Amino acid sequence: MSSRLFLNSLCRNGLVPSLAASVSVMHFSQKVNNKNSVLKCEDGYSNQSIDTALMDEEARYQSTLSKVKEHISTYREKWDYNKVSSRVPTVSWPVNVPSEEDLPALQTELKYCSRSPNYRDDSSYCDQIKFRIAAAMLQSGVHDPDMNAAGLAVMKDLAERGHSDGMCFYAKCLNEGRGHLDPNPQQAVVWWVRCAELHNHVEALYELGVAYYTGEGVGENEIKAAKLFQKAAEKGHPGALFMLGDCLLDGIGVQMDRARALECLIEAGERGHRGARSRVIAVLTMEEGQCFGIFTDSSRQTIASNFDAQNERIAREIPDIPVNYERKFTMGGSHPTVLSRRRTIVEQSRRT
Repeated sequence: MSSRLFLNSLCRNGLVPSLAASVSVMHFSQKVNNKNSVLKCEDGYSNQSIDTALMDEEARYQSTLSKVKEHISTYREKWDYNKVSSRVPTVSWPVNVPSEEDLPALQTELKYCSRSPNYRDDSSYCDQIKFRIAAAMLQSGVHDPDMNAAGLAVMKDLAERGHSDGMCFYAKCLNEGRGHLDPNPQQAVVWWVRCAELHNHVEALYELGVAYYTGEGVGENEIKAAKLFQKAAEKGHPGALFMLGDCLLDGIGVQMDRARALECLIEAGERGHRGARSRVIAVLTMEEGQCFGIFTDSSRQTIASNFDAQNERIAREIPDIPVNYERKFTMGGSHPTVLSRRRTIVEQSRRT
């Protein structure tokens, strides 16, 4: 691993002198234990300090890797996608969206929802039926303007009345231009922020993380993105776990930590994320570039950094300034190459 890359992942994220944070994704309730180091960004740094930090990170990674390798046969057995039993339902939000054929039955259920034995109040029962109807209209009626418009009107009404799923889905409509809206990422972010603040909604937290990660609809902020991914990961969101693992891998918004990255990817894999499964199997077998088709349809095949060589080259060209290739182009907005890479990673996180 590049010492400059490791150091810069700390300095640019404001994480020095806390060099030895170690958090298991499986035990988020535990507090991060930090230990001080003489390494300080503003004061320069010594080779000894960097070497100590690298050795600490390497030792934790090798320890985690050794323990995980003991279970590789179990992962292969559990995660083989050819087996129906391995296909764990994952968060492809919203879940269980009805088909167009189900709409008449749902509309009848809505008509008499207040008489249902499941009825408690409109917001907890009737509004949830409305949400399912609106979601079905927006997703089934892609080529039906009237159905799209009707679905959007219901979703907007739910959002404006504070329905958590309605707020999050309406933000998606704004962000993607669904329901024949003009795409408006800025307003989408406003709704996701409201939804996250009012309801701590897991999908809103994840989508906000994506917005800060890509700089779409809001100013790019890697630290906020990583924190939001962690919050959503704490709630078991497979896509957020995948994204948090990727951030930890490259030191994007957090201290670079391959041990934690591997733990995140394993947790995502256990929750059914096929791309995470592929990357875990790849690193455990050290067969980079091999296609693990029985575990996933497509993914990055390794958790090794793809940018070490570029970092070393840039660092040699500018020897007095620690440079991270990723960050070089994101100080004032992402370079198209970096943004394209980030969007690709986000899309992989959505493929569960």
